[in-house]
Amino acid sequence: AFMDSVRSLKGAQGGLLVPGASANTSPSNPTDLYMGETLQLVKYDAAAKHFNNLDGVSNFEGQTVKLTPPDLINQ
Repeated sequence: AFMDSVRSLKGAQGGLLVPGASANTSPSNPTDLYMGETLQLVKYDAAAKHFNNLDGVSNFEGQTVKLTPPDLINQ
């Protein structure tokens, strides 16, 4: 039951996710079990000793397999 719940996440927010990012999984697409496909890029400013956001939140929902080299997925 726990894994069924994890595989059925839609719009889960909170924890370490930046505002606007969410976790989604889909039981209707068993090949796309990647929940962290919404992200915000950041760049470290060494002089100021902190991170700065680059652009807004980007959504790569359903694209992880297409964007990731197969040897990283199949390890």
